Amino acid sequence: MSSMTRPHRRFHVSIEKDEAGLYVGRCKELPNAFTQARSIPELKERMAEVISLIMEDIEEEHSKNPKTIIEVVV
Repeated sequence: MSSMTRPHRRFHVSIEKDEAGLYVGRCKELPNAFTQARSIPELKERMAEVISLIMEDIEEEHSKNPKTIIEVVV
């Protein structure tokens, strides 16, 4: 993890229960951020980890190539 402090960001996660009884979470802002868990608290922890890893990758890519455009849709 970077030693730089990241700004606080808020992401929206949709949660559904699948046929197997697992909760599936998908981040609306990061289409590649999804996971599943047996409980909602566990799903929240896993989603936070997935989002954090994806944001680290995005920030690392941006630091290698500052011309990379990061699109933010509001």
